[in-house]
Amino acid sequence: MEKTQKSTQQKIKVEHPYGFPFKPYQVQLDLMDKIFETLSKNQKIGLFESPTGTGKSLSLVCSILTWYTGKQKTEEQKSQTNSDWLSMFDTTDTNQAMNHNKQIFKKRVYSSLNSNDIREIQSNLKQSKSKCTNIQYLLERQQMNLQTNRDEHIISYDSDQEDKKVKLKNITQKAKSLSSGVGSGNFSILKQSAKDRQIIFCTRTHSQISQIINEIKRTEFADQISVVPIISRRGLCVHEKLKDITNSALLNEKCQDLTEKSNCEYNDQKLTDIISDSIVDKVHDIEEIGNLASSLKICGYFGSRKAMAEADVIIRYWFSMKLITQWRLFAHQIQSKYLIVHQKLLAIKSKNIQVIYSNYDNLLAKYGSRLSPKNHKYLKDIVKVVVILNNFLQKKLNNPNEIEQDKQEVMNVMDLLIETDLYQVDFVKLYEFFEKSDLVRKLNGFIQSSIKLDQEKGQSKQNIQTFNKSVLYEIRDFIRILSHNPNDGKMILNLSFKQNQQSSIQYLCLNPTTTLKRILDQIKAMIFISGTLEPSQEFNLLLKYVDQDQISRFNCDHIIPKQHFQGLIIPNYKNIAFDFRHSQRSNQQQMTNLCEIILLSSQNTPKQAGVIVFLQSYGYKQQFLNYLKQKDDIMTQLQEERKIFEESQDQKIDVFQEYSREITKNKRGAILFCVIGGKLSEGINFSDDLARTVIVVGLPYANSQSIDIKEKMRYFDLQGDQSFKGNDYYENLCMKTLNQSIGRAIRHINDYACIILVDQRFQNRNIMNKLPRWIQSRIKEIKQSEQDLLQDLQQFFKYFEE
Repeated sequence: MEKTQKSTQQKIKVEHPYGFPFKPYQVQLDLMDKIFETLSKNQKIGLFESPTGTGKSLSLVCSILTWYTGKQKTEEQKSQTNSDWLSMFDTTDTNQAMNHNKQIFKKRVYSSLNSNDIREIQSNLKQSKSKCTNIQYLLERQQMNLQTNRDEHIISYDSDQEDKKVKLKNITQKAKSLSSGVGSGNFSILKQSAKDRQIIFCTRTHSQISQIINEIKRTEFADQISVVPIISRRGLCVHEKLKDITNSALLNEKCQDLTEKSNCEYNDQKLTDIISDSIVDKVHDIEEIGNLASSLKICGYFGSRKAMAEADVIIRYWFSMKLITQWRLFAHQIQSKYLIVHQKLLAIKSKNIQVIYSNYDNLLAKYGSRLSPKNHKYLKDIVKVVVILNNFLQKKLNNPNEIEQDKQEVMNVMDLLIETDLYQVDFVKLYEFFEKSDLVRKLNGFIQSSIKLDQEKGQSKQNIQTFNKSVLYEIRDFIRILSHNPNDGKMILNLSFKQNQQSSIQYLCLNPTTTLKRILDQIKAMIFISGTLEPSQEFNLLLKYVDQDQISRFNCDHIIPKQHFQGLIIPNYKNIAFDFRHSQRSNQQQMTNLCEIILLSSQNTPKQAGVIVFLQSYGYKQQFLNYLKQKDDIMTQLQEERKIFEESQDQKIDVFQEYSREITKNKRGAILFCVIGGKLSEGINFSDDLARTVIVVGLPYANSQSIDIKEKMRYFDLQGDQSFKGNDYYENLCMKTLNQSIGRAIRHINDYACIILVDQRFQNRNIMNKLPRWIQSRIKEIKQSEQDLLQDLQQFFKYFEE
């Protein structure tokens, strides 16, 4: 009997599905089942929507790591069976064991190289007529060939031999890392071989990276895997003269300059090996890595990047997707307005064109005779591109038929290339030269040394051409864009006739399908997961070349009970229809009715809670608040109910912190006026009392006259897909922004909130269908204005009082 009592008193560890730290809710279990099934079936794409507050980050982590560790264990067991590792530790014959150990390591080195790698090594050894068969020798020989005495600004890139040389170097470096433990008696190499399979979590903000790390720490997988977060230099730099620089671009510049000159004492290879090993040893969050770097006086930035090779999980910002060539599994947490990959403008400014031209010309003049013929040609081609683009812009600005008024023009990429006679340039080769010759570093070094020399000579500062290194990257990236399919985008000319403003050429990507296809060809799977994935029709166009059997789709219901959410649509009030389109939103009777709805909602929301009012733009927010202040009676009553806060565009004051303090610390009600699509509509958690009532005013349509919006709409109209036209794109852009704002209020299973949508257009079935599905099933329309609104609010909040 006593034994029974003791056993029941002992803490029993309960194992939950997918290593979840507690018993998952059914919606979480459904989501994890679907993600695990997608990976197990080797499907290529996963599109998952899980509402904000349902624990999707933890569900994503647990399902993927369950799949990952399970598969990893199976393969390790196979490897152990095939290689008979236990024989290494046989002490009956030490010499025989050591010889066997060497053979095992050698076998492991070669087994980690594919057949093409081995043929490349063998071919190179035959050509050099060397009898040596040691892989290490090949690496040393390659390095010796590179270490020749030459001017540091001379470009030694050989386009004909570079591909082969880089391939050999990569192979031998890989072999070196695998074989470094041979004969040393240290068997740690078995655990340190480079990963051939990795999980990459891409998020959009610093806080989301921390969230993923903390979720991993909560699981049983924290002791089984290595996790490396990748962030910028800020927070990880330990150099006394650099770490306090707040400007990221300037910090990057200074760091790169020190690194190129090997003058950073904190970025020594042996030192970064130490912190790299520490990072992969256990799961660290960003702050812990920063503290570790500070205590060890070792660069955390380069240490964490070195640790990437040995990481099971890498967590980084989503815009680093260009590094995806290393990736094997891509878990992408996205915000709704980032559904389309690489949909952005890339610009090159006229002033920067002139800066580059003058310095390229100087480099050619000084070193032109010492360059190889091909390098000389490529450098001249870059100068040619820069000069022609500069002349093209100047010609546009100097056209006597043009009225001197700022304007924008749109051109097809091929039309620009034909008009400027650049269509014959091989931009693919040119970009390759730019990258592999290390041109940015060498040209930057040349420019800086020229500036220093001029200063030493005491020449006038007016004659010294200064610039930011990012200018060089502008040219490089623009050349990369010109190497793409010219039908995938448009050129936008921003012509400015004002003295203090620059003209520019911008590239607008219209079709990211090519980029996405290139990514998908190099990875195992891509998972998109968001709280507001809908509307998602763009994915159908992006993935039209992917077999539909390779795409998995799933939409979760919300985790909260149905009575914890109330959605209300108010299309009219006191017989006046609400229409907040630009031409109608200044109607005074409409604004008066909106003031009354805000007051009524505020009076019937719990006294110590918060009310959020989302308006369409900063301009209209200010216009409405000015009007509200003129309504003395309403303003007085509103101020008696709650303290008023408003989001500002410059954000000199942390209004969210002040608003939160009023509710959570001072225990007083507050109301916050902010903007849909503004800083407070994304990534901010208005949980619990911070948002018991959310009022959304109008639909946040983008400016239809914006040139990039017009070109995107025209592009979709010309695709001939009747299910998705330009207007669908325009409407979806609006609804994604709206859905993101709505999702701020409900953050966990016990949370509750009332969402009020004010505009007659919310009655439109097409608009309703683009709201998150969990909201669609829980929303109703107010029929009798004031009376119905009052009754619905009182009944909803009364449930929680009881």
